[in-house]
Amino acid sequence: MDKKVDNRLQVRVNGAIFEWLQERAKEFETSSPDVQARNELVLFRDLLQQELKRIPLTIAEASCIADVLDDTLLDLSVKILVRYELFDAFQIARQLDETSSYSAKWSIDEDLLLKKVSILGPTGDHALREAIIKWRQKDLKATKNDFESVGLKII
Repeated sequence: MDKKVDNRLQVRVNGAIFEWLQERAKEFETSSPDVQARNELVLFRDLLQQELKRIPLTIAEASCIADVLDDTLLDLSVKILVRYELFDAFQIARQLDETSSYSAKWSIDEDLLLKKVSILGPTGDHALREAIIKWRQKDLKATKNDFESVGLKII
């Protein structure tokens, strides 16, 4: 017999968040801050998904990002890390040898990859880090289907 999951959430938020939800509820003409909170969660999920579609990656580029972010942990802070982590990794590899080990290992154009991830703001950066972490946690392969299964756009 399957148990029915109670998907109801109850949270207490600070005063500033509550006021923000009240204002948003008025702007969007929803019935209450709790309904608006649900809508905001859906919006955030959709934003994460859309951000990943903005950066089409090759399998080699996605693999390189996964390689560089190998020990990355996901947190809830608002920041942009992927570009800086890639840049630092590429620079360190170049200091050790004139040809970056990442460029050679993955047959990628590092500057092009940096340009691609440079368009990401904090939401896109979070989405990309989350996708790579999910890909690694699920022990997926470096294939189009497996990268796409975590939301990446593979070309």
